[in-house]
Amino acid sequence: MNLTDAHALAAPRTDAAWLEAHWMPYTGNRNFKANPRMMVSAKGAYYTDQHGKQIFDGLSGLWCAGLGHGRQELTDAVTRHSYGTYHCNCGERRPHLGQPNVDDA
Repeated sequence: MNLTDAHALAAPRTDAAWLEAHWMPYTGNRNFKANPRMMVSAKGAYYTDQHGKQIFDGLSGLWCAGLGHGRQELTDAVTRHSYGTYHCNCGERRPHLGQPNVDDA
């Protein structure tokens, strides 16, 4: 989701009371809560933090691919495909749902 610049750079809550309610696995929670880095938007291969600094998103793996954020052509392809499929587990073959149109992406 891309936000307008004015909204994206609005300061997210980083007060101690707000952060205390959150625990994030695989994160140095004490360090994060002492100096939180909050992502407020993303476009292409970059996040933007609450200070307006762009940070390269180098994450990819089994469940995600580095295709970039906010790509309209991918949003359009997913939207077109979703009109015919309400749910499909990637590990199952369901011929009655039809084949995904890989040309859309």
